[in-house]
Amino acid sequence: MSEFLWNVQARFYEALRANPISEKILQEENCALMQLLRKIPNTSIGKLLDVGAGEGNALSVWNRSGLRCSEIYAVDYSEKMLQRLQKKIPVAKVVRAHATQLPFADDTFEVILCVGVSEYVQNIALLLKELARVLVQKGFLLITASTRSWLNVPRYLYLHPLFFRKESELLTLFEERKLAVLAKSKTRLQMQFLLQKDAAA
Repeated sequence: MSEFLWNVQARFYEALRANPISEKILQEENCALMQLLRKIPNTSIGKLLDVGAGEGNALSVWNRSGLRCSEIYAVDYSEKMLQRLQKKIPVAKVVRAHATQLPFADDTFEVILCVGVSEYVQNIALLLKELARVLVQKGFLLITASTRSWLNVPRYLYLHPLFFRKESELLTLFEERKLAVLAKSKTRLQMQFLLQKDAAA
């Protein structure tokens, strides 16, 4: 999806999701994400990165999880989305970038969130390679993938090209990038995985 379309959508993003069905689905997904986040050891976390941060939903879940970090970075391809996120979460350092071309050095972040992103990326292997690159050894990655469902039909109406993967395909890709699955969950529209980068990677 182009930056132009994301910027246009940013103006009415919340309105698109403000219906009983979308709200229930989002609540269900956020609850499952919270449970996965709480499996991360509550130790000293330096830098957190939210990739495809949108208006900050995943960061809001993080802030309610009880976990803390010293710095928060939010990456999105849409400048308008980042502007809205900055108003909601002023402490976040926002960076406009594509998820497969992150402007950070290797081994920078202890925790990475990548929620509701992979279904918009055609080359998910490239996405995982880039996320693993900026994740420190033994760091944690919380990533989701969309499942096939009639509930996704409205997303096509908003000009979103979607790429669906089978769980077996994802598990193979995780293994190739030395990302160990610590926990996983599944909602009506998402597969959610908490991964840890192998120190031998």
